[in-house]
Amino acid sequence: HLPQLAPSTEGDGEARRVALVAASDQGTVAVAEADSAGGKPLVLFWGFRTHFEPQVMPGTDVISGGVAAAEAGDQHVLLVDGQGCLYSFGLGAPVGMPQPEREKW
Repeated sequence: HLPQLAPSTEGDGEARRVALVAASDQGTVAVAEADSAGGKPLVLFWGFRTHFEPQVMPGTDVISGGVAAAEAGDQHVLLVDGQGCLYSFGLGAPVGMPQPEREKW
């Protein structure tokens, strides 16, 4: 397949190149490059039995240094930033956070 462009959700109408993609039986995550203004990368996800169109993944605005790696499980997504910090999204408690304090997507 040819490289695809991820639609911008920032309202600027700028398409972004997809840098990373990860998929599982249940869903997909795509990380698009930062916009031309040097903003943060855009992390989109879909599937996981609830999201049928790409959605911006909530909570990814705290990731600094870009996204170096992405993995998708049946009900979660793991991202590693440029400094090697691990971020967990989805069902279950995120890494290092008590279960009652997690955010659901």
